[in-house]
Amino acid sequence: MSQSRTISLTIAAALIGLGGVVCWQIVTQDSSTVAVTATTPLKSSGKDAPSLILIPQVAQLLTSSHASLTERLASLATVGNTLPDPDRAALLASITNTPPNGLNTGEWHALANDILQVLRNQQPYTPQYSDHLIALWHDKTLDPTLRDYALQQLREWIADSDTRTVHEDRPEKIALIQQTFLHATTPGHPDCDPQSTTTGTALLTLDEWAYAPVSPKSSIINPSSINPQSTIPNPLSSSPQSPIPNLQSLLLAHAADASTHRGVRSTALQLCAHRSITDALPIARAIIAAPASSAILHMSAISLLGTLGNADDLTLLTTFQKKEAQDPLLHTSLHKAISDLTQRSN
Repeated sequence: MSQSRTISLTIAAALIGLGGVVCWQIVTQDSSTVAVTATTPLKSSGKDAPSLILIPQVAQLLTSSHASLTERLASLATVGNTLPDPDRAALLASITNTPPNGLNTGEWHALANDILQVLRNQQPYTPQYSDHLIALWHDKTLDPTLRDYALQQLREWIADSDTRTVHEDRPEKIALIQQTFLHATTPGHPDCDPQSTTTGTALLTLDEWAYAPVSPKSSIINPSSINPQSTIPNPLSSSPQSPIPNLQSLLLAHAADASTHRGVRSTALQLCAHRSITDALPIARAIIAAPASSAILHMSAISLLGTLGNADDLTLLTTFQKKEAQDPLLHTSLHKAISDLTQRSN
């Protein structure tokens, strides 16, 4: 069996996980085809019956053994936003840890993210998109980068302000996606990994939703229910009075936890500075006082102190500057923070 045919059959088998097997063929560059036994087709998102042949651009980027990343991206750019259901299903099923032939892991991640973007822009929208991306996120065996991309695309899927593209508008799916982000940021929840930078992605999303002028439709999250003064209702709780930590508490918890990934702690500190959460000041001071802190944490702590600190913090940062004067990564942050604090002190 040829390499192209093997990949074709693999993709067809993966389609089972999308709710049914699609009868389709892949058109190869030499015009030969690989047939797959027909069973129940996926539900069409349009009025017409779905095509039973993958378009050549999709076939090339999924099965070609010699196409470069640039060539595959060029093919993807030409597929348009009205793909037949079999093509959409094949593209969704392709998001796995195994890169297409000829691509390394980094190249595959770049292509996979663009594939998810193209699928998000399809019109009419792809009904399976929400559930499939949530499933990708929950798949702990999937590469963390791909899981992070899935979460980022879900964020855009319900909150993107670009009116030129379609978005998820089913209330139950919007609630499920928002619940996914809440769980990803709640310490102690099985879906919250303090060592994963995806937690930072989810924190950024919650902050964006909390303060956006227009929150996602049919939202369990809105500017009045995620802010430093209120709690986020737990969508799994049978009691409306049973809250999970509010956004301020989530940010402070991640910023203070020394076992949390430095990127997540840095993100939490930056959001605290942006939202004027002064309870983060002791955390930032402790980071400055800890010589073992990473540069990225130092920079975020310095920025927060420069934004929210007082005269005592000016002394702290001036002393710290003398110790770390040779570190170019910290020089700009320290200069700005000290300048800001000096102006406020005068």
